[in-house]
Amino acid sequence: LPPELASASRRHVAQLLSKIFTTAVYPCRVFAASPLPRGFLPKLRKQKGKTALYPDEEAALLACTKVPLVNRVLYGFSAREGMRSSESLRMTWGDLDLSRGVVRLDRNKTDQPRSWALDPTTAEALRRWRKLSGGASTARVFPGVENNGHLAGTFRLHLQEAGVARSELYEDSDVRRPIRFHDLRGTFCSVALACDKTEAWVTARTGWRSSMQVAAYRRLAQQFSDVGAGWFVDMAVTIPELANNEVHGGPDGGPRRLAGHRRAS
Repeated sequence: LPPELASASRRHVAQLLSKIFTTAVYPCRVFAASPLPRGFLPKLRKQKGKTALYPDEEAALLACTKVPLVNRVLYGFSAREGMRSSESLRMTWGDLDLSRGVVRLDRNKTDQPRSWALDPTTAEALRRWRKLSGGASTARVFPGVENNGHLAGTFRLHLQEAGVARSELYEDSDVRRPIRFHDLRGTFCSVALACDKTEAWVTARTGWRSSMQVAAYRRLAQQFSDVGAGWFVDMAVTIPELANNEVHGGPDGGPRRLAGHRRAS
């Protein structure tokens, strides 16, 4: 395995191998015993410090028109709704009931369908984004954004373009790792707990099944609460292209675009 792979990921691979060989022993009876020795599973290394965005930093990112519009809508949605990155990127307009402001995830990592009411400002931002992007029900909500292994670097680059300069967001050391796109889930959890949302409210959106996963963010949530970070800004107002929601159809009947702005690609 690549030496830079996180210890938790290395352990997950080892656990999968162990399960394969255990199954090969019984019921498949391919081997008399597993070839893996006792103590094969690697130990977890010391956990690094968790990183999350303050709501005002996230607001600066959403307002930065240097960053592609589709990315900003994705970042805002992820921070407010807590989905896994794979779930957000696979989501189609058919998974959303925007008239009622509800999202459903019938297919997800844990194979446990879940649904919930979106934050009202998120739902309104998505309504405007759909008008702008002209997506059919089978189209992806965030087209063109791929989970190609570079999302973390792209996310940090976009933060820097937005002028978010807090040094700990970019620190890469033995005690802290730089912020990643995945850390928007941690941002969601930290802000939600700081604003007195319940554990059940958080897990309904994240799909976490263990209280330990929520507890991991309580210290960060206390910090957010102590400094009065508050909840997120209104996406539909903070993203300039969505705030100016005058939409026109193309002269050739093509996709609609926002007046005064280029269509997001």
